[in-house]
Amino acid sequence: MLLLRGGAVLAVLLLLWAGWVWFIPRTAVDVEIAYHHSYSGNFVQCRVTNEGTTSFSGLELEVSVWNDTMLIEQETWHPGALAPHTSVKLPSLIYHEPSAYDYQLLVTLRFSDESGSHELRWSHTIAEYANLAWLDSYRDT
Repeated sequence: MLLLRGGAVLAVLLLLWAGWVWFIPRTAVDVEIAYHHSYSGNFVQCRVTNEGTTSFSGLELEVSVWNDTMLIEQETWHPGALAPHTSVKLPSLIYHEPSAYDYQLLVTLRFSDESGSHELRWSHTIAEYANLAWLDSYRDT
């Protein structure tokens, strides 16, 4: 009898989890950014993941590297639409500058979903490190 109740509770929890992950409308996006420094240059890699249950359209990611007020490099990618539970890895942003200085990495994500247009901005510091990684997220339930 106790085993049957435990199984019923587990089944209810599994249904609640499945509803949250697959059926309840929600917007959830992650932007993963990795920075690598090597002798051949500086590389910024980006991946955008739609963790939500709604599709995106007009997806656009802009990444720029700044040294104080001077723009070093900038790239904008337009992957377009992104279905739920999918991701897109974008081409690397490559720039050639000395690693002895601190730089600002500015990230702008634009997309549209059922609730309208969104523009999200994040800023990260690139210092004297060989490898850095950041995870930026947006959640709207």
